[in-house]
Amino acid sequence: MKLLLAILFSLNIFAADLESCSPSFAKLGDGSGNDQISNECKELIMNNDDTKIKVVHKDALNDLEYNALGSALVSIDRVKGFQAITSGNMTKLQDVKAMEYVHEYKELYVLDGKTHKVYVFLSELPGNVAPTRIIEKDELIGASDIAILADSIYILNGQTNKVIVMNRQASSKAPESRQFLNIIQVVDVAPGCDRLELKDTSLEVYKADEKIMTLELE
Repeated sequence: MKLLLAILFSLNIFAADLESCSPSFAKLGDGSGNDQISNECKELIMNNDDTKIKVVHKDALNDLEYNALGSALVSIDRVKGFQAITSGNMTKLQDVKAMEYVHEYKELYVLDGKTHKVYVFLSELPGNVAPTRIIEKDELIGASDIAILADSIYILNGQTNKVIVMNRQASSKAPESRQFLNIIQVVDVAPGCDRLELKDTSLEVYKADEKIMTLELE
């Protein structure tokens, strides 16, 4: 029976829960022939109430939603009904911790809790694709959330109790003179903070659902 279930899972015929979908997400685009994502798995990751890592962008023309589970990102256009998955070995993703979507540049910023890096993807290029930029710094180890305003990326580290500010265009993939990986600013926050929320030109810092402090941004 276990062997039969393993075969069904690998062929993507049967998927009981999100955990059983994870192998197919990881194999997306690897050429193995077992890289097809079933409609059931898509529905599970799109509609599962436990998928709390999501970002939503709404304007007059778009209603875009991005959900994450482990190493998989699912993009949903609520207007067009389009959905696509970004996952696989080329993405470098292992355990998505937080995301931020920047509509102006069509970029998705993804904080990975296992590699402790921020991966930047072009939102219009789904599949097993490499990130266009990678932001890495020792100070990101323990980071729990990110927020982006203009040309700055704000990263909350709940282990060190700090918010660090870096250039939005930072990338270890760029030539050394263009990496911009230096830390621009560091702000101390109270212990236990785990979430950031942008409000116009201010950044709110939360511990669970309690707002702890507000940072005015320039």
